[in-house]
Amino acid sequence: MDSILRKLPSRQVFQGVSAWMPPGQEERLGYLVDCIRKFGDLYLSTETWLAAHNLSLGRLGVLTLLLSISEDWLTPSELADHAGVTRGTMTGLLQGLEAEGLIERLRHPDDKRKVAVRLTDSGYEKIAHILPQHFRRMGQLVGDISDEELRHLTTIMAKVRL
Repeated sequence: MDSILRKLPSRQVFQGVSAWMPPGQEERLGYLVDCIRKFGDLYLSTETWLAAHNLSLGRLGVLTLLLSISEDWLTPSELADHAGVTRGTMTGLLQGLEAEGLIERLRHPDDKRKVAVRLTDSGYEKIAHILPQHFRRMGQLVGDISDEELRHLTTIMAKVRL
């Protein structure tokens, strides 16, 4: 991701190709590229920090879901739905977490076709250790931004049409 974001056109490049842009959009598109780069920096910084703990945003998300959802039997497909990822993506995340001993898959006692995913003791210890550090770090990253500015940023980002 880093290399892709770093290759986004700079403002000088935008000026050189402005003939192909919708009239009057050069400055707006330049600001948009600046935002994408900054969000990319935030993403890369977070992924780098998590990688030092043998995690990724996806893996952290799964562990956090397992910690926070109180249902007894969460299937891989239910986890995928909660996380907003495909079942294939969830399968890959679960395989890595299981290989590391952070989660376990258990057969349902009444329906052997169902598999539940649960945190192991090691998984609980890891997430209990990482989350406070992660949240402190995220708070530091936005430390110079006021609550009002963060609310405004969220409102603005909600207007971006995807």
